[in-house]
Amino acid sequence: MAATAVARRDTITWIRRTRVLSAWADGTNVPLGGAAERYEIDIRNATNTATLRTIAVTSPVATYTAAEQTADSGMTQTAVAIATVHRPVR
Repeated sequence: MAATAVARRDTITWIRRTRVLSAWADGTNVPLGGAAERYEIDIRNATNTATLRTIAVTSPVATYTAAEQTADSGMTQTAVAIATVHRPVR
């Protein structure tokens, strides 16, 4: 999973993968391996040893606001460590 920050520095996006055998026909997304998308994004501390916050979303984009960043670490961040888990809905 790769994540990128956009100019606002509060949006995390990624390109989802699938576990089903299929072709990447349209160049944008592969078919889902379940009935719907559901992800949990763990925001990690600077040393990547603890989870500061978990964000649950239903598409490959999450918002981590400046206020949340300040609440978690005392300041806004220029980079964050994340771990994403796809939770398939069957």
